Amino acid sequence: MADPQFEQMTASSLPARRRPPPTWRELHLGGDAVAERLQIDRWATMPPHEKMAKWASLNAMALRLARSGIRMRHPDASEAEARWRLAELLHGREIAEAILGSLDAVDR
Repeated sequence: MADPQFEQMTASSLPARRRPPPTWRELHLGGDAVAERLQIDRWATMPPHEKMAKWASLNAMALRLARSGIRMRHPDASEAEARWRLAELLHGREIAEAILGSLDAVDR
């Protein structure tokens, strides 16, 4: 049985460390309902291989943007340092250090 107090909690009332990611509706408040329906219908009818291609394309674009942001913030960083910073951005410092060593040990 669900806890009634928990059921009344909203995502914004949870502590930041326990807050779930925003829902589609929370990200698109005030969006056009017709456009939303068209997008959902398109995804629903899209063959799996097209969905995978679209996700791969969006993922590649997000990685390019992340790398570009790292280069803008750290223009003098070596390729190894930029790779370390990308790993930290994607996976957190602990995992970046476990895989690539500390940032201080990276060839700058």
